[in-house]
Amino acid sequence: EKFVKDKVDMIYSITTLSTQAAKKATENTDMPVLFTAVTDPVFSQIVKSADEIDANVTGVTDKVESSKILKIAKDLKEDVKIVGIIYNTGESNSEVQVEDVKAAASELGMMVETAGITTINDIPQAMNTLAKKIDVLYIISDNMVASSIQLVANLAVENKILTLSTIESQAADGILISNGLSYYELGRQTALMAKKVLVDKVDLKDIHVESPTELKKIVNVKTMEALGLTKDNKAFEGAEFLE
Repeated sequence: EKFVKDKVDMIYSITTLSTQAAKKATENTDMPVLFTAVTDPVFSQIVKSADEIDANVTGVTDKVESSKILKIAKDLKEDVKIVGIIYNTGESNSEVQVEDVKAAASELGMMVETAGITTINDIPQAMNTLAKKIDVLYIISDNMVASSIQLVANLAVENKILTLSTIESQAADGILISNGLSYYELGRQTALMAKKVLVDKVDLKDIHVESPTELKKIVNVKTMEALGLTKDNKAFEGAEFLE
């Protein structure tokens, strides 16, 4: 509301909640809003569709195709059947991602087991429950899980569970393999959209919602070795190895 009162040239919002607030604050103005790190802007009612900008809001989502991650799981271990997901039941974006993974898994002949949590303290029990059922743990973009990612990674190694993430930085936290986005690059991508509006004077309604363009595959060597895997595994083709 202060930005609107100050008549700034643009509002840049990070995550769903701040974008919803920015949209509401600017609904009676033509002030442009660019968002980033919003997993599903359609579900969150920020835009009508990725190709239909009906208001003053557009941006870059942080959603990565679930099928790409699940295919890596198949390369890691051919007989992978059950995928586990831990997620915060109070985070709507996480629920959207869970449903997306389930749909992708079904097409690949895989099943998904979920463990919902409400606090970080629930993570050890969730891991213990999933460890008895799953072949691989899929780390979605969930704020609560991300805040305890090293704990999740350590528990997964203890239980000999393969771990995959859609977030580039999580390989450094002990996750076996990340094939995902860099939030730094996501910011750069959104900045190019801002230039179109502020410098090139392109009408914001002509700038469709974009998906991440820069994905990087990273393998944590320590975790790899702890799980009895080697660098010649098919899933690691084209990956950067983090020693």
